[in-house]
Amino acid sequence: MTSRLMLYLTSIFLFICLQGQSSKKVFKSFQIDGPLLAKAYVLGDVSALPNNIKKAHNKLNLGHLFTPSGLHFQSLIFLLYFFMWPLRLWAPAYTKLLITLISLPLLFCDGYLAIKRIIWLRLAFQLHRLSKYDFGLFNIFLMVFTLDIFVGTFSQNPWSFFYSFIFLGTIFSNAKLSSIPLSLFITQFFLAALTQSPFNPLSSFIGIIISSFFVIIFPFFITALFLPIDNFLLVYEKTILFLAKFSSVGGQYFPGPLAILIILVLSSTLSYKKHILWLLVFYSSPLFNLDYKDFRKKRPYNLEYISSKKEINTIKRTRKGYKITYKDQGLCRYKLYHLFYEIKCQ
Repeated sequence: MTSRLMLYLTSIFLFICLQGQSSKKVFKSFQIDGPLLAKAYVLGDVSALPNNIKKAHNKLNLGHLFTPSGLHFQSLIFLLYFFMWPLRLWAPAYTKLLITLISLPLLFCDGYLAIKRIIWLRLAFQLHRLSKYDFGLFNIFLMVFTLDIFVGTFSQNPWSFFYSFIFLGTIFSNAKLSSIPLSLFITQFFLAALTQSPFNPLSSFIGIIISSFFVIIFPFFITALFLPIDNFLLVYEKTILFLAKFSSVGGQYFPGPLAILIILVLSSTLSYKKHILWLLVFYSSPLFNLDYKDFRKKRPYNLEYISSKKEINTIKRTRKGYKITYKDQGLCRYKLYHLFYEIKCQ
């Protein structure tokens, strides 16, 4: 069994176990005046952020940038590592360990769940490098996250743990650094099939690229809270809006349930290069996917038998289905899936 197959099977198990669990935001942002996008990235404060900026980030799968996570932390680590160049020349083997030890006080702060997992991982990796044994990065990752379930951050926000597990696991299951972008793309496709969410291959690739560069440009957003660099923020916002609009060219689909089985089979037998080719072949086949436009056009007729019992007043399309109000003041929300839908009425 390969590490990728183990990762996906464990993720399916976690996803099933977490059904019914709520996802709550543990991080509490500070109140500092500054550009809205900089506050959103640095402080997690999206209360005043324009809706078009939020929608553009969600379309490009960049909503995770609004919560302090491993990307933010790693960016600061790189910056600190750069300024500690004299120590790197004198004791390169202990520099990374020292940086990790400096970050340990964050473990005692409220929130910062994703960052706390990164700190434990970094500490485990640094101790592993100082030891004489070779356990493998993926095995160390599994051990750290197993401990996190029992004595760590899992109980505070299980869904945060789930997404950290699958994306960090995707990174550490790669033997080569060059294969990480492709593996992240496959994981996003896998999550879309697992959660029955729309998937856009072009926006997925664009989001992965932007997330990679975010590690480099994040210090500029910190600077923007204290110094006027409006031109940088303006160019960045325009770029995000343009790329979000451009990504619509790639089309949007709902990966069918069979896509999960396909990914599991490919993960156990093929390399990433062959994996991605076969995945795109299956992705383009209507047998395994449901066209998003057809999904939206045909689904309203499935609600016809409901209107025969109650007279409908208004029908509003939502992100996950429909919100219908009846003339007797009743309100029902319909959450659509591939073959069924859930009803919650008030």
